[in-house]
Amino acid sequence: MDHALDPVHRTWGETGETLAVVARGPPTAMRQIVQRIESLLTERGRADTE
Repeated sequence: MDHALDPVHRTWGETGETLAVVARGPPTAMRQIVQRIESLLTERGRADTE
């Protein structure tokens, strides 16, 4: 897994944490997953500034 994700980490890892998600499902479920991840990242960003 580390070897497979090495290009991802090298490309985006320099600016912070790297999150890679692999999911399969209907488009509606994908939108819900993305919205939830965005919400969690926003909440985490607020917590980091407090």
